[in-house]
Amino acid sequence: MQIFAFFFGVFKKKQYLCARIHNPAYMEQSKFDRAIKIICLLIAVMAVIHIGWLIYQGEEWFKVIFAGMQYLSFELIIFPSLLRKRLNVEFPWVLLALIVIYCFSCFILGDALNFYGIFTWWDDWLHIESGVLLVMIGMWLLRLALVENDKPIHFNRWILAIYLVLFSLGFAAFWEIVEFTLDGLFDINMQQFMASTTGTITIATDVPRCGREALYDTMIDVSYTLIGAVPTAIYYFFRYKFVAYS
Repeated sequence: MQIFAFFFGVFKKKQYLCARIHNPAYMEQSKFDRAIKIICLLIAVMAVIHIGWLIYQGEEWFKVIFAGMQYLSFELIIFPSLLRKRLNVEFPWVLLALIVIYCFSCFILGDALNFYGIFTWWDDWLHIESGVLLVMIGMWLLRLALVENDKPIHFNRWILAIYLVLFSLGFAAFWEIVEFTLDGLFDINMQQFMASTTGTITIATDVPRCGREALYDTMIDVSYTLIGAVPTAIYYFFRYKFVAYS
């Protein structure tokens, strides 16, 4: 029921984005830590089984190492827990759950299990999802930046919506720079500039795109992020009259 309350709060007349000590959208410390530990343990077990299977099948060592790096990247999901412990910052459990789902879909399913290569629409869907997620992260960061000691601060909702969309697009552009850099360093296909495959790992016979077509994936990725960000920002526009009310 908390999930439905979180996403359909738009039907309320107005709400204000003030920090709440007893907000039910926040997990208790013990439950938060327990959930993180269980998730990381399950992923570690899955990593051992998958990597062992790849070795047993005689896969190239580059593919084995690449798969292992994806599992290791996912384990970094524990970072929010470390941040909370050091800075005494709480994470909404709904946001944490969406981050876990997204990272699992990206690192484990997308790269480690090659869903990018199996399903041509997988990357597009994840960019739409990232637009939604980035807007939610932007809202959470705004709360941390503006609300201190439960002191309400006025913030116009038009500026809020614009900020959330631009925050999402800014991070999407930054990620494209990361993909471009990694493609150049490790000769992989994160930006999907290869015409013959949508997978991350390339082979010698893969054929690259030429001309304007080579920019297709980058621009489509940013566009899909925008598609996910705009409706979510509109949702927050109608949900909150102000970020906080003075």
